[in-house]
Amino acid sequence: MKTGFTLVELLVVIAIIAILTAITLTNYKTMGKNYALERSANNLAQEIRRVEQMAISGETIGDPGEEFYPQGGYGIYCNKNEGIISIFSDIDNSGHYQAGTEHIRDIILEPNVKIVQLSPKANIVVIFRAPNPNIYITNDADKAEITLGIEDIGTKTVRINKAGLVEIE
Repeated sequence: MKTGFTLVELLVVIAIIAILTAITLTNYKTMGKNYALERSANNLAQEIRRVEQMAISGETIGDPGEEFYPQGGYGIYCNKNEGIISIFSDIDNSGHYQAGTEHIRDIILEPNVKIVQLSPKANIVVIFRAPNPNIYITNDADKAEITLGIEDIGTKTVRINKAGLVEIE
């Protein structure tokens, strides 16, 4: 008696492999976008925590020999219409972002990730001031929410409250 696979058995195995491959490939692009959204939200939360650390540690700015701590601390500025999230130093203690003089750097989001919504308004400022840290949020709100999203995939919200807690939902 000969042992081996029949043609029908081989065709069944090939069909199963083809079906599993098709299922995997159709979900591959969606999974990649989900991971991009997740990475962007986690990166934003990490950058916000970094700004808080800059304020608490008393990090200085300026040229060597002329370093100083910004009077107003360090902050995050978000503008939905422009699609930007910037880290800045509040040099003049105004509680506002001034692009030319106070800008440190922008936070780069993953491709296709957009700012979907900001709360309490269309542009928000969150400032961390040492030593406590004292936290200022636009309009003296209790929390700021930055919602990131990818079309047809979903959204992630990064929330900062008055106590300095940063969470992702």
